[in-house]
Amino acid sequence: MKRWICMLIALSLTLLASGCQSNHTAADPVPEAQAPAVSDQEENLTAPQQEVPELPADSAETPAEPEPSETPEDAEAQSDTESPASTEEDRAELTAVLDRIREEARVGVAGSSLTAAQLAAALLDWGMETPLTEEEIQDTAQSWYAGLESADQEEFQMQLSGVDGAVKQVLEENGADLLDSAGCTESAYPWNDAARTAAEAVAAAILTEA
Repeated sequence: MKRWICMLIALSLTLLASGCQSNHTAADPVPEAQAPAVSDQEENLTAPQQEVPELPADSAETPAEPEPSETPEDAEAQSDTESPASTEEDRAELTAVLDRIREEARVGVAGSSLTAAQLAAALLDWGMETPLTEEEIQDTAQSWYAGLESADQEEFQMQLSGVDGAVKQVLEENGADLLDSAGCTESAYPWNDAARTAAEAVAAAILTEA
């Protein structure tokens, strides 16, 4: 009998211990799995990168380059560029004056001095307006003279010599009286130094060829 009582007590204690353990297990929640901590470096790598807007190429400011200072050579080149260039028309105007001298000038006849004064006025009027330089005038006159026959060259030497003498006379103080006598009422008298230089260039180009 005692043996059965001891077995019941042992069974009761076993059941009581089992019930306590079961209650303890139900009361304690099972901890959830913790996610691994993310470091700051990994967070920066995984974060979306913000796009940096590109500036247009025109918006970039570049330092202005200093302008080169003008040299005397540049100024001379600019003045040469601005000066009027001679054309074939300008040269043709000179050859027209030479043709007129060849056709109208008379040597050793009555009235030749008055005709020479008229042609001298025409030559000086042309020289006052021409853009040709002395070198261009001489080159044009020599080319025209070279196109004449040998006999015509000799005759033109005398014709131009008379006109050159009239040029010197009309440029003197009493030049106006000679022009009035020759009927040159529409000339550009008094002429400037440019006209004198141009007339002298023509004479030097041809009369020295004799």
